[in-house]
Amino acid sequence: MFQKNEVMLIRTIFFLFIFLFIFTPFSKTQEVYKLNIPDEIIIKLSNKNYNDYVRTGMRAFVDGSTKELNNIKKKYKKWIKADIIINSKDKKAVKAAIRIAGDAKDHLRLPLTTLKIKVLDDDFHGVRRFSLFLPHTRNGKNEVFWTLLLKQIGFPTFYTKMIDVNLNGKEYKAIFQESASKEFLERNSIRETVILKN
Repeated sequence: MFQKNEVMLIRTIFFLFIFLFIFTPFSKTQEVYKLNIPDEIIIKLSNKNYNDYVRTGMRAFVDGSTKELNNIKKKYKKWIKADIIINSKDKKAVKAAIRIAGDAKDHLRLPLTTLKIKVLDDDFHGVRRFSLFLPHTRNGKNEVFWTLLLKQIGFPTFYTKMIDVNLNGKEYKAIFQESASKEFLERNSIRETVILKN
């Protein structure tokens, strides 16, 4: 038998979904073009930059007083130069910069971390800024499902998908998610405006 607070939670979720489906706009956002992000991304760092990345991750993990022990300090979120391989056959690459992303230390699973990436001289299949989240930080495939649901309802959402990442030979799964940027607005037919981030 459900307890009283569980019943209230179930009712709230039920009414939220009813509200979303009844009061969402009928005109869905029109994407000007669709992104075609590959299922794998290969990131190469020089030996020095890779060592800097791992060392920074370790320092971020152990740093913090008892009050802020769970937070990643801003001083550890420095950009490091990298290359993203576009075509593995002919080794074509674009210049990029990566850094540790996320607020809490659950984004650190050394030697891997959640990454924020900006492409410097080109784009990566139509995206210039994106994040590679470690799946457990976003409840795994729930994040992908939620963004697909919101998109189906008609809300503009960030392109999100599970991909394989190869970071200097270390292979792992990550959630690819584009960042709030000019390209996101253009793709969703939204006039260029201020983007507020929380």
